[in-house]
Formats: sequence, structure tokens, C-alpha cells
Amino acid sequence: MISNTSMIYAKTGRFAHLNKLVFHRDKVHKHYGSAKTKTLLTILSLLPTDLNEHMSPEERRSHEEFTLRKLYSKGLPVPKVIDSGIDYIVMERICGISLPDIYASHEFSNPQKLRLMEQVGKLVKRLHNEGVVHGDLGIKQFLLEPGILHEDLEKTLSTGDFKLYVIDFETRPKRGGAYGRAADNIRCSFSASCIGNLPYSRIRASYEKGYGEVIDSSFFDQSTILRLSLFWDTIIMTYTLPAIHRYRDVHKNLRSKK
Repeated sequence: MISNTSMIYAKTGRFAHLNKLVFHRDKVHKHYGSAKTKTLLTILSLLPTDLNEHMSPEERRSHEEFTLRKLYSKGLPVPKVIDSGIDYIVMERICGISLPDIYASHEFSNPQKLRLMEQVGKLVKRLHNEGVVHGDLGIKQFLLEPGILHEDLEKTLSTGDFKLYVIDFETRPKRGGAYGRAADNIRCSFSASCIGNLPYSRIRASYEKGYGEVIDSSFFDQSTILRLSLFWDTIIMTYTLPAIHRYRDVHKNLRSKK
């Protein structure tokens, strides 16, 4: 029986990828939406806030399936692909806690959120070591394994006895390599700062501890597209502190640690 159907990513409309997730008890059907026209794809790919290529449903399905199968075979915590078609894949259902729910909640302490960010950094490092750049790596792409309650989180995080999953590999970055890894690191850490309303310097320090190296900030100054994308995402994700203040916090920290 189908337990839930949800639309993800942007709201549906002329300028949105239309994807649909159909949840079953132990698996998820992901259906990729209709392709944009060639003209519209070209226009969108030139937007100053866009870091990723725009692909047809078949291309997005193929890219995500290939990446998931590769990472799963390497032992990384990603959903297992069960089946696929031209414009859909069937994946193992991960019934985990979404990290934005944790970072936005007042039930979790700042030290808990910082220790969790360290573990996120460790997982992203494993991802990058396999040559994979995510392209849309906010904390929304991470799930904490099922069965972990917030009253047990302090002990769980201190012992490292938990599992994080990373999801949603349908996008393909326009630039990979060192630039792509830096963009992943910056977007992942700043999204936690925005949603958790935590100083970026503290989030970054925890993330870098887990990642095992300092985030490369040089691309932040070199790439206008990266800065504009970051500013746009800050507006979308900041709910309490005014977005311009949050962006200035991130901007100042990245420029001070080049």
C-alpha cells in the first residue's frame, strides 16, 4: 500500500523540475518530471545563481542511479537501488530523521548540533574521496538513522554509535574537482548555520574537524556565481536572523580564513 506521496524540490510550475516521491513501507519510487524545452534549459543554465547543469528526466535518473550504485558498492550509507526505468528509480526507504528538523528544533542543544556537524564532515569526506561531488549538498540531504531519540542523542553523538545517510544525487555540477568539493563544503556548513541559527565560525570548525582539512575558501572570492548562489540560498533558509546578517557572517568568516 502507498503510505504517502509528496512533491519535492521547488513548487511545481513552468520553471520547476517536477519530481514525485511515492513512499511504500520499505521502498521509495522516485519519478522524474518532464524535460524543459531546450531554450528554457539554456536560459536557466546561464542564471548567475545556478551551479548545476539542467538535464532531462532520463539524464537525471541515469546520473542518480549510477552515483547511488557506485557509492553503495563502496560501502557508503546511501539508499540501495532496487529497480529503475526510463524516468524513475525504486530505492530502499530510509526512515531517518531529517537533519533540518534537528537543527531547527530547540529540543536539541547547540553542542549536540555541533557534534553532529562533525559527523557530517566525516561523511562528506568519504563522498569526496570516491570522486563524487554532490552539487546540492545542504543538510537537507542527510538523514539520521531511525530509532535515535533526542534524549539519547547526547550519548549517541559522543560515542559515534549512529549512522548518517546522504541522499539525492540527481544534480550534476557544472564544475567538479577542487571547486566542486569546496562548493559542497561551503553550502553544507552554511546551511546548518542558517537553519540552526548558529554562528558560522562554530559550524565551520566542527565540520572541518570531521572533514579532516580546512575548507578551501579561495573559490568564494574567485567565483561570483558561488557567492550569488550562497546569498540566494541564505535568503531561502534563514528564518530568524535577517538573511543579510547571516550572509555577512558567512562572508566574513570565509574571507578571514583563506
